[in-house]
Parts: sequence; structure tokens; C-alpha cells
Amino acid sequence: MSSSDTKLPPAALASAAELASRFDPFRDPYLGDPYPFFAEARAACPIFYSPALDYWIVTRYADVRRIFQAPKLFSAANALSPISPLCPQAQSILAQGRFSADPVLTNADPPAHTRVRRLANIAFTPRRVATMESFIRELTTRFMRERFVNGRVDLIRALAWELPALVVFRVLGVPDRDVPRVKSGAESRLLFMFGHPDKEQQIDLAGGMATFWNYAQELVEARSTEPRDDFTSDLILARDHEVPALSRHEVTTVVFGLLLAGHDTTTSLIGNALRRMLTAKRVRRWSRSACSTARMVSNTFPIPGSDEKSTSWVPPMPGYWMVTRCPSRTNSLSEGGKVFHTRRPPLWYSKASGCPS
Repeated sequence: MSSSDTKLPPAALASAAELASRFDPFRDPYLGDPYPFFAEARAACPIFYSPALDYWIVTRYADVRRIFQAPKLFSAANALSPISPLCPQAQSILAQGRFSADPVLTNADPPAHTRVRRLANIAFTPRRVATMESFIRELTTRFMRERFVNGRVDLIRALAWELPALVVFRVLGVPDRDVPRVKSGAESRLLFMFGHPDKEQQIDLAGGMATFWNYAQELVEARSTEPRDDFTSDLILARDHEVPALSRHEVTTVVFGLLLAGHDTTTSLIGNALRRMLTAKRVRRWSRSACSTARMVSNTFPIPGSDEKSTSWVPPMPGYWMVTRCPSRTNSLSEGGKVFHTRRPPLWYSKASGCPS
């Protein structure tokens, strides 16, 4: 990142301080809809420092892209680290619970990230994806017929919350009887890492994190002894002659991550995509003429604009954080400086550029 990106002109200093005072990713209005704030920041001061978080906030698509493409300058090592420092009691509970996740995917940099991703891709085959299609269709159809019945429905509660979890748990080989336990563990991890818990909440959540980790460990141990037709077994057995196989501990860390990220982000994606489609003019016309449960279930009325590019407009994660590796002429942030940025272009900018030209 060039020094011109972070050396602000005097007129922008007031804007930066004002933006920083309002930036709070743990409360509304950010939680309800973060994109108006990021649009304002891009226009006024696209990079600013938040003293409250001790993070630099980066909001322009071009800048975010440059950060992702410069792993020698910006590391993902802190991507899964709790934003709030852990109290000693929470750290002790994690240690007693033998929690010891490795950096493998989200919080790993090349070449370590590349190796794990390569082996994960070997395990997650097109055949496995294809075999899940009928299960997903049947489950979605059942949910809609059972829950879309009174003319009004909470889309998240009725569809987007449970559906992705049941799908990814089936992929991983989680027994149906364990679904409530895993969902509870996933919630603990989500609040622990990405929330802003106080000391008492950290202590309570740390216990949930340790339990969640041990569940992932037990699942991997069971599949190591008796492999089944699931992703966990295939990941244990994945081999590529050019890279070392994954250790049991690395497999546990990948499964531990997918038990949350494999469905929580999809819940957000479904909700965001449906919101975008239902607020588009073409879709409002579609909804007045076609939005009946029977027609949606039968899949005979395709929704305009419901394509894979929804993730480019309203991503399942509105932000991401990284850390600088070292100072240099191309990186004006200090060594160890933290970077938080929007991950994708927000919905109101063009798909071609992500930002106004």
C-alpha cells in the first residue's frame, strides 16, 4: 500500500476522526446494514484509523484487492483471532480443554494455506457435490411446504438458518442426533471470535469453544478408525505426491472451522441474496405475479437476477481483518499494524469496478 493511501490531507483529518468515532462493528446501525457507512467512508476518507479497535479501516475495493494480493506485506495470521484480548481465566479454560487449533486455511498464508487448500480440494470432489443435490432439493422443498404456509414468513428462521447447517453436517458426516450440540458450539465460537464479549462472557464462551473443539477431534478420531463416505474421511485420506498429507491435528482444525464457516456464511448469503432480489424492481414485479409457495417449490418460475454474482454485491462476510508484516516503502502502516476492510464491493457499486470511477 503506497504512502499516499494513508497520508491524509488536512481536510480529510476531521472526516477520519468523525468516521472513526462512529465505526462500531458490534452494534447497530452497522449490524443491521453496514454498507451505507462504507459508502460514506469511501467518499470522505476511504482509509482511516479506529483508536477504539486499534485497526486501520480500509473501504475501497481496489485497496482491499491490493491487500489480498500482497501476502508478503499483509498476513492473515490474525483473521480468526478474537478482537478483544482474552482474560486469563478464559485462556486457562481453553488450555484445560486442550483447545489447540492450527493455522490451516482462513488464518494461514502461502505456502501453508496453499498446501491445505490443495488437499481439501482433493477431498471435496465434484462427485460429493453432485450426490448432495437431491438431498438439498428435498430438504428445501420440505421446509417450504411445511413452513411457508401463512402468507408471511421469517426467511432466516424458516429456511436460511437450519438448511445450510444440515447440508454441511451431512457433508462432514455429523450424525443428525448431534446437530443441536454442534449448532450450540458454533454459536459459542462465533461470539467468542467475532463478537465483543466481556470477561464473564469470555469465560462462559471459552468452555463452549473447548467443547466444540473436542467434538471435532472425536469426529476425526472416529473417521480415522472407521472411514465413511463423507468429507472428513476423505480429508484424512487425501494425498498429493507433491505435498505432505495432512496430520490428524490439521484435519481436526479444518473440520472445526467448517462446523461453523460451512453454514454460518451460507445463512448470511441466502438472507442477503434474497433481500437484494426482493428489493430489485424486476423481482418486485416477479413477486406480485409469481410468489406462491407452490410455484416456488416446483421451481417453474426462475427469479431474475438470482445468479452466482450475488456474493460480489452482498457478501456473506461484510469485513475481514489482517495484520501488516513489516514496514517498507510500499507499506506505510507500522509493523504489526492491524487492517480491517470490507471484503467485497458493496451492492450499489458496479460489478465491473466495485467502486465509482
